Amino acid sequence: MKENNHEWIDVLKIDIEGYEFDTLNAMMDQFEVLPFSQLQLELHVFDNMEDVKKFDKFLKFWERLEAHGLRPFWSELNMIYARLYPEDRTSLGLSEYSFINLGGKHRLLQNL
Repeated sequence: MKENNHEWIDVLKIDIEGYEFDTLNAMMDQFEVLPFSQLQLELHVFDNMEDVKKFDKFLKFWERLEAHGLRPFWSELNMIYARLYPEDRTSLGLSEYSFINLGGKHRLLQNL
């Protein structure tokens, strides 16, 4: 964003294979208002991931997203991976989420 002189992203898509927790936590540390209107995110919640292994850690992460104004408006399981690799039970931990940033710069929400 800095290199391209951008201050805002309309839609940010993140699919970084388990690093979304560290990345989003770092973003929330840096920004009071996250610099995007919508977030499309694939969450990877596998049994072997220490950061999200316990439900309370996942809940704290989710509540932190909400505290930064993010509200989910769509979710679905990643069924493509599940169909390609039916023997791999980790596919049960792949979900797609779409969030709207209520603290963001929205043309549709500016007059509310």
